[in-house]
Order: sequence, then structure tokens, then C-alpha cells
Amino acid sequence: MTIASGERLKGRKIVVTGAASGMGEAVARLFAAEGAALTLLDITEARLSAIADELGQHAVAGDISDENGVERAISGAAERMGGIDGLVNVAGILVRKPVRETSFADFQRVLSVNLGGPFLTCRAALPLLEQAEFGTIINVASLAGLRSQPGLAAYSATKAGLVAFTEALSGELGPTVRINAVCPGVIETPMTAYMFEDDSPHVAVETLNRAARPGTPEEVAKVCLFLSTPESAFVSSAAIAVTGGHFR
Repeated sequence: MTIASGERLKGRKIVVTGAASGMGEAVARLFAAEGAALTLLDITEARLSAIADELGQHAVAGDISDENGVERAISGAAERMGGIDGLVNVAGILVRKPVRETSFADFQRVLSVNLGGPFLTCRAALPLLEQAEFGTIINVASLAGLRSQPGLAAYSATKAGLVAFTEALSGELGPTVRINAVCPGVIETPMTAYMFEDDSPHVAVETLNRAARPGTPEEVAKVCLFLSTPESAFVSSAAIAVTGGHFR
């Protein structure tokens, strides 16, 4: 049976983190257009509220690494939506420094957001997802978690950890809940804006992938959409590279 466009997530109840910009915003917009009820989480309150109002969805502003805040956000989302059957973890931060210049506080912060955040949301949502007829978790990791680069040690460590966490959690879940990781390459978002500045040494994106261009947040969102539908019912514990065919 073919599901009509605009109805692929009809009836789904999904939490999206990092929804105020970049890939998280693209996921929120696409999932809303496909009929999902959403609770959007982000630390950027004004922007998040504007997006949620535009989409007719609910916003919860807060720090994804705050254990009590995450517990309240997930339980509140379940109460408002009548349960939760999907979770998309997009929230993340970037530390771009050589190891010798990276403070332990820097490392701890990126670890708490990029890996601690998904741990907290998954742990809080699991009882609800396991009650659902069809539950899905998507953790947005990174190509840097599969193939690291100098200057990205802290960031890469957290994203590699997220891929490993995804695989480990998959082994703990029953057949009604699937979890996958998405590993984007160079995607043009506010977090990667430095790569496209005129004086940036990183601007030669055509040398990084076969597509000879950066990806768009919408292209990543479409992969997340696929993984949130029954069309991907046999895809679980995967780390899917969305990179334009990376060279390195």
C-alpha cells in the first residue's frame, strides 16, 4: 500500500530535539507536513517558539543535558500528545579545537549535550515507546563519528559514542521499537557556517564528496522520515551515512 504524501506520519507522536535550527528544524517541518504531532525541544527559546507556533506544534525550551528537565519534557510531551511513539535526537554542539587547546570543561560540555542528551531522552522515552504499536528512535550522529579529523577530537568522540550507544540500545529493545543512527557529512547549517566563509580554509567542499556540494538539512530530514515509517521496518541498528559520497 502506498501512503499519500502528507500522511506518512499521520497519527504519530514524535519528540524532536534541536528543533530550533538546522537539521532539527528541517526534521520538524517535514514531520509536521507529513501529519505527525510533535513536541519540539531546544535551548533557543524564542526561535523554537516561533517555529512551533508556525507549525501548530508544542515547544519545550531547555537544556538537553539537564536530567530533570529532560524527564519533565518527555513526561509532559506524553501527557499532551497521548503518548510518544517516536524520538529524533538532533541537538548537538561543536567544539573545533586541537586537543591541546581543548579544556576539560569544553570536552565535558560537548559530551553532555551530544551523548548525554540522547542518553537522557532515550532513557526517559523508552517506557512510552515500548507501549506504542510502532516505535522509532533516530540519533543524528555524524560522519565525524565514523571518520574523524584533526581539530574535531571532542566532537568526533561524542558522535562515535552515539553510534555505539545506538547499536547497544538496539540490542535491548524489543521488535516493536527500532533505533538507528544517521551520520551526516558536510551539511550547510548554522553550526557549519564557518566552512563557507570567504576566508575559510575549509571551503573546497567539492574535494570532500562525490556530490561536489554540501548537503542540505532537508536531505537529512528525508532520511529521518524514511526511518520513521513502516517503509524502513527491516532497518534497525544501522549507522546510515548521508554524505554525498564522502572521499575521506
